[in-house]
Amino acid sequence: MDVQIYFCSENCLSIELINPNAGHSILGLKRFLDDKVLEGHADMVPTFETLNIFFDSGYAICNNQLILTRIKSLVSTYLSDTSEAELNQTPIEIPVCYDQSLSEDWGEIIRLSGLRYEDIIHKHLSTVYQVKMIGFTPGFPYMGIVDQAIRLQRKPNAGQKVIAGSVGIAEAQTGIYPFDIYGGWYILGRTPLQIFVLNREDPFLLKPGDWVRFKQIDLDTFWQMKRNEHA
Repeated sequence: MDVQIYFCSENCLSIELINPNAGHSILGLKRFLDDKVLEGHADMVPTFETLNIFFDSGYAICNNQLILTRIKSLVSTYLSDTSEAELNQTPIEIPVCYDQSLSEDWGEIIRLSGLRYEDIIHKHLSTVYQVKMIGFTPGFPYMGIVDQAIRLQRKPNAGQKVIAGSVGIAEAQTGIYPFDIYGGWYILGRTPLQIFVLNREDPFLLKPGDWVRFKQIDLDTFWQMKRNEHA
């Protein structure tokens, strides 16, 4: 695994983990650095591929090389830990119905991937995904990494309204739409679970760092679970 560490602005240091393994991730690195004293540090913002560390501008300008040296040392220490503690977390199971009646995209997904309907489902189910970040709309989890064989580019036109609970793929990511909203991901199926509920004690079903395993359910089970979820 390669690492790139650089200042992307006068007060923001970016750390990029290239082809991270299962035991090391941007979120794992953030948790590791959260416990360390970083002089002049103001905030840390994880994205899908990078960790951005913001420093007080005056401190960063005067201590550019000191910051780089300190961060490089800490990142090296993090990567040398091979305990793979992140893998010990029990995945959250998300039921998904892949019935073709729940998605108008199946014909195009099959055409673009060149795979059979059953094989696409199998590949989507065979991976345990990590929630890399929440974004786009409240509660939308960006999860990866999707099997190479079923990676599809976003739709050229994102003008189609997507139903809440829809499970989609775009590039190396899979995600779940928490609301009825317009979107450009190819939809594989739908979960009966409510991913984001504003008045729930904890509105977010999934959070960055969570591991997710999808479980296939049939159409009757989907509708029964959906009725129970919204009761």
